[in-house]
Amino acid sequence: MRLVGYQQKIEIFLKKSSLHIFPSITEAYPMVLSETKIFEIPSIIIGLDYLTLAKRGNVIIYDDNPSAIAKEAVKILKNESYRKF
Repeated sequence: MRLVGYQQKIEIFLKKSSLHIFPSITEAYPMVLSETKIFEIPSIIIGLDYLTLAKRGNVIIYDDNPSAIAKEAVKILKNESYRKF
């Protein structure tokens, strides 16, 4: 991972992405989740089951332990059909 600072055209990065991990549990309506859905990037979301936006095409887990997140990430990245919406 390389931090590049503010980017006006983030679609360059989104087109190259295979997975999005959203570790926040307090977002009301995350714009970044909307952007990943537009580019059909699977997301791992921590406990945001109350968001309508999180209902489809995402994996919602309730354990914010890094091992639990990593386990789901590996499962998604190894199985291409699992990544499909």
